Amino acid sequence: GQLFGPADALPRAPEDEFVLARHPGRVGEPRRGQRHTTPQVVGELGALLSALAEWAPERASWGEKAAREFRAQVNQALDRPSRGLSPQRTVEIARAVLPRDTIATCDAGASRLLVVQKWQAYAARDFLTSNGLGSMGYALPGALGARLVHPKRPIVAFSGDGGFLMALA
Repeated sequence: GQLFGPADALPRAPEDEFVLARHPGRVGEPRRGQRHTTPQVVGELGALLSALAEWAPERASWGEKAAREFRAQVNQALDRPSRGLSPQRTVEIARAVLPRDTIATCDAGASRLLVVQKWQAYAARDFLTSNGLGSMGYALPGALGARLVHPKRPIVAFSGDGGFLMALA
């Protein structure tokens, strides 16, 4: 494989040499002159993270304040004037009137983009969505499952027309 960075700058694992290598990937065909790679990291995690942190430029991390500001900007960008009740306003109203311990579920699709920005969850596992595969039709059965696990907590399901119909099919 190929070593990234000077070998003497990399930390050593207790029994073995620290190696950051590239190996050919197996997904798809690369373009001419390119090849897919799958990184492999071997070594002690603490030393690895310290070495990577040294290579990061100053002020490269977002930090909590920058993340909060970015979220506020995205929220503002979603606030577009509309006639009647907009989807984003519906989510805002739901968050305002539902108790803090409400568990929300959400489908994949266009409606998810609004919900993940407008819904504020206050604890782990209070917002359930089908990340990864992004399966539509998750919100309704996800809410039913949440109800079985937490029979006394409020549950809300956010679904678009497609996700709702897929859950019924």
